[in-house]
Amino acid sequence: MEETLRQRALIYNLLSKLYLKEVDGKLLEMLKAFDYTLFDENTEFDRGFRMLGKAVAEITPFTLVNLARDYARSFFGAGLAKNCGAYPYESVYTSKDHLLMQEARDDVVRCYQDEMLGRSKEFAEPEDHIAFELEFMAKLCEKAADATALGDEKSLKDYLAKQKNFFENHLNTWIPTFCDDLEKLAREPFYKAAAIITHGFIKEEQEELSEAFA
Repeated sequence: MEETLRQRALIYNLLSKLYLKEVDGKLLEMLKAFDYTLFDENTEFDRGFRMLGKAVAEITPFTLVNLARDYARSFFGAGLAKNCGAYPYESVYTSKDHLLMQEARDDVVRCYQDEMLGRSKEFAEPEDHIAFELEFMAKLCEKAADATALGDEKSLKDYLAKQKNFFENHLNTWIPTFCDDLEKLAREPFYKAAAIITHGFIKEEQEELSEAFA
């Protein structure tokens, strides 16, 4: 259980980093050191990681500018018709008028505050940005893993329940559609792969959390 929880936290944290900002030298170095041969099964998740590994191997410091352009284009609609981006905010996908800072944002803020977590002052994005939501799930997985290591069954059950609720009320309500949009819009294989990995991971998480409460 502890190993599974820490592996889930690792994936959530990695995905959060892919979406938080444009790829820089530090993130590229981390991605190049990643062992993509671990993903050898014929699942959407594994196929996405193999695709990401190939894309990362072809990136150089000189081609990072292409990724930055694709980031701006895909996530913020730079150069596209109005409202055509895969905007990385839950409110845009779940609110009636597809606007920022709506009910979803307020709800995730309450979830973060319940765990005494807040958005880093380094980033001014709304709290329902996909990177922050994924990072929050990583924190919940880490806390559940810590509870497992301590043999604290009550805390483990509490953190599993919080994961299930946050997943069902937030991540699973919009990220699959977001991933579909991103895969269609992205020009660079890197962000297409990110979309495929995330979509596959969300599917696996739905099964994982369902089994945890079976």
